[in-house]
Amino acid sequence: MNIHYMKQGYCYAASRVHDSSAAGGFAPSDNFPKPADNRIPFVLFAVTLKLFRETKAAPWALYLSNGTAMALELPALDSRLNIIAEAWVDEQWQPVEYLPSITCGNSKHKLVLSSKEYWKFPIPAYEGSLSARIRYKLQLPDGTTLYSNDIAAGINREQLTIREEEYQKEQTQSHQ
Repeated sequence: MNIHYMKQGYCYAASRVHDSSAAGGFAPSDNFPKPADNRIPFVLFAVTLKLFRETKAAPWALYLSNGTAMALELPALDSRLNIIAEAWVDEQWQPVEYLPSITCGNSKHKLVLSSKEYWKFPIPAYEGSLSARIRYKLQLPDGTTLYSNDIAAGINREQLTIREEEYQKEQTQSHQ
């Protein structure tokens, strides 16, 4: 994916546990958790975020797994988790994705990842003029930040500054 803007976060998930405190009206997802198996990286006694591909020919995917004995409750906005990609550029990690601002209270709810379950998220294969390393970041409710391993990718400098909706607005205005 060779783009010239910062992409909106896209890690959507669903939960088998109903959030009775949610106002309702949030956008649903069909990405339900799957039980742990020996095909994916799974760490016992830890919550992990891992970039992994099931075969060398398969595309990369991001896995959020819960190897603890406790269920993990995560805040979501319209079923989107607080996960973004960052790129190692100019000697620092910088976001190349963002979470959109949502003002509707109905969008807020909690998703539950039970013990020994994981979510799988397809990720874009970023390409661009700058060589970079890409990792993913998840802020947990307790303030802890999880980081995935990193992989080689390419990005364009605009991915560090121009948000997707700004880019689309500029494109629409330039074609009028």
